[in-house]
Amino acid sequence: MIEIPYEYIFIRMFDSLIRYGNKRSVTDEEVCDYVSTYLELSEEFAHELGKEEVEFNEYDPLITLDAFISQNSNAFYEENGTYYINDDVNLEALNLAVAICNDSDEIPDLFKIDEEDIDLLETIGATYIIEEVKKMYKLELLYEKAYINYITNPNDKNLKSLKKYFLAKHINLENIRNLPEYFVDGIYYVGRDYLDEIGCAYDKLPVDKELWDAMPHVGPIDAPNVLYETHQYAIFGKDSLAAAHLREDLHKIFVEKDSSLQDKMFDFLHKGVLEEELYQVIYLRYIANIDEYFKKYGYDADLAKVKARLMYLLDNNQLFLYDEDNLDKVKNTVSKVSFNPLDIFVLADEAIFLTGELFIVDKPTHTKEKLLLMKTYYDLTQDKNITELFDTFKEIPVYDGYNEVLFGKSKTLKRDKNNNNNNNSVK
Repeated sequence: MIEIPYEYIFIRMFDSLIRYGNKRSVTDEEVCDYVSTYLELSEEFAHELGKEEVEFNEYDPLITLDAFISQNSNAFYEENGTYYINDDVNLEALNLAVAICNDSDEIPDLFKIDEEDIDLLETIGATYIIEEVKKMYKLELLYEKAYINYITNPNDKNLKSLKKYFLAKHINLENIRNLPEYFVDGIYYVGRDYLDEIGCAYDKLPVDKELWDAMPHVGPIDAPNVLYETHQYAIFGKDSLAAAHLREDLHKIFVEKDSSLQDKMFDFLHKGVLEEELYQVIYLRYIANIDEYFKKYGYDADLAKVKARLMYLLDNNQLFLYDEDNLDKVKNTVSKVSFNPLDIFVLADEAIFLTGELFIVDKPTHTKEKLLLMKTYYDLTQDKNITELFDTFKEIPVYDGYNEVLFGKSKTLKRDKNNNNNNNSVK
C-alpha cells in the first residue's frame, strides 16, 4: 500500500488555485474531485515509471484537509464547507512550499505529476488561464484566416481585416510579455497542453514512409518528426496552423522571461544564426522560389496557398511581410545567406530523401512542393550530394522537367515539336 502525501497534494491544489485560476477558495466537493483526479493521474504516471500495480492507502480527503488547515491556520481557513487562502499568502510562498516538497525524497515520484493538467485544474474551477488561452486561440484563428485571405486575394477589404487582427494579436502578445513571470508560465504550460490536443495532423504522410525507413540518412531523423515541424506542415498539410503557431508564440515569450532558458535555447547553428532565424531564412527562400516558379510557369493556386501559409507563420510586428515591398526587401536579404549542409542537417536529410523518392516512387505526391524544397536546400548549400544523386536518374523521363525546376537547366535542349509527352512536366 502506498501512503498518499495529502499535504503535498493540498499545497499544490492551493498553488494551482492562484496560479491557474486567479482565485483563492475551493469547495469541499471540488477538493474531493481534485484529489480523486490527482490519484488517477498519479496511477497513470506510476505505470509510465514502470510500476505495474499501484494501490493507495486512502483516507477521507476532507478529514485530512481539516487537520492540515488546523495546523496551518496562519495561511488557510475553512468556512461553511469552503476552504480559503488567507489574503496575506502570496503565490511565491506557495510555490516555494511546492518546490521544497518536490526536492524532498519523502515524496514518491509518482505523485509529482504535471499540475497544469487541464482535467485536474477544471475540478477546482481553476479555469481562468484555460479560458484566456481559448480566447487567444479564437483570435489566432481569425488572424490566420484574414492573413491567408489577403495574401491569396489582395484587396482593400481583406487588407483592412488583416491589419485589424494583426494589431489585435500583437497587442495581446505584448500584454502577455508584461505579465508576472508566474502568469506567463501558467499561460505557456496550460496553453501548450491545450494547443497540443488540437495540433496538426496528416490524413496520410506526404512521403513514402517505407522508403524513408529503408534509405540511408545524414542523421537519425524520423520522417513524421520532420514533416510535423510547423513550416513543413504549412507546405504539405491542409489543416489550420493557428494552434501550432500560437504555441510557438507562447513558447518564445516563456523563454524570454527566463534567462537560464535563453542560454539553453540559443543554439547557434551557423555564423550566429539562431534556430528561429534559420527557419526564417529557409522558408523565405522557399517563398522566393515560389515567386520565381510563378514567373516561369504561371500562377499555381496550390503553391499560392503554401506561400500564404508560410508568410502567416513567418510574419511579425517587425517584418510586416504582408506588405509586398517589405517582403521583397527581406527576400533580397536572405538571398545572400548560405550554409554548410551540416548546419541544416535535418533539411539535408530530407532533401536527399526527396531527390530519390521523386524518381523511385511510381506516383509521388506534392511534386511541386518537394521540388521547391529541394531547390531551396540546394540554393542555400550548393550541396554536391544533391546533384550527384539527381544525375543518377538521367534516363528516367521526368528527369528533364525536374532538372529545369531545380537547376534552371534542361538535359534535352531540342525537342521534337510533335512530342507532347507530359511526363517531363511538373506543372
